[in-house]
Amino acid sequence: MNRLTRAALAVFLIVGVALLGFLVVQGNKPTIPAPDYVDAERIVFFALGDQGSGRYRQHGVSWLMERECQSDSAVNFSLLLGDNFYPEGVNSVDDPLWQKYFESAYDGPCLSGMPFFAMFGNHDHMGNIDAQLAYARQQRGSGRWQMPDKFYTQDFGRVGERTLLRLFVIDTLLPMPAQLQMIKDGLAKDEAVWTALASHHTARSFDEVYGDNPAWIDEVRSLGIDLYLSGHAHNLQLIAKAEEPLYIVSGAGGKRPYGVTQSDELLFGRASLGFVKLSLDAESLAIEFSALDLGGRGSFRVSRDCMEKTSIASCVESH
Repeated sequence: MNRLTRAALAVFLIVGVALLGFLVVQGNKPTIPAPDYVDAERIVFFALGDQGSGRYRQHGVSWLMERECQSDSAVNFSLLLGDNFYPEGVNSVDDPLWQKYFESAYDGPCLSGMPFFAMFGNHDHMGNIDAQLAYARQQRGSGRWQMPDKFYTQDFGRVGERTLLRLFVIDTLLPMPAQLQMIKDGLAKDEAVWTALASHHTARSFDEVYGDNPAWIDEVRSLGIDLYLSGHAHNLQLIAKAEEPLYIVSGAGGKRPYGVTQSDELLFGRASLGFVKLSLDAESLAIEFSALDLGGRGSFRVSRDCMEKTSIASCVESH
């Protein structure tokens, strides 16, 4: 064995041992508590959908999330954008898929210390969606699974007397009138610094499978929200269109990625596994995509001062 071969073998063994050390993280390892998100003046969260494959793609994204979480201990929570359990949801709160697709999939020392707010995707509707609600209500497993209802409003952070982020979670496969009324009531209650609507299904998307949903776009545009987050399309996208919310597609959490088409309105598009991290405070919103491919990251910033003068689509700066 020559010197070069021995050196290469040594590097391989070191990397292998390090990776093994990560993969065997157990529940008795100290966790990193997630910062409080109720009164925080800055909110940081991960968003990803279509993650529930239980296979190597999901674990690869989980590894990337854990690494990012440990480098930024300010991450408050994760937002799961639906299709939590492929191919046909779960049967009950005791379904073995809970352990395989959620509990053990995100068991790193940082991720195991934060809540995961969830919603339904179309594949979840093929199973028992009430079981996903019950798993949260009964605080099953690690107690991290958060699903207050089939659709819900959740506030995060405070800036003086104002909510920092008001998040509306909906399900477009369910009747919409009550959900739209929930959003309108939430927008009228008091003025939040940032407003976001999250749904599994896309409104705008430059993917090669689904594309835009024109009828739903008109409804979304009329609401006057800042952000629309979705999964469904298995890739990563940031879309900016004048007089509309900023669209973030993060459906690359665990399934084979879809191709991305080109458009001037597509500020970022990657046919890769990965997730997005959002950081918000009173002055700005930071959006950072983390991809598992060689393209790496895409970072953007939106200033609130700019938004006072023009639409959010005109305020996105690449970093």
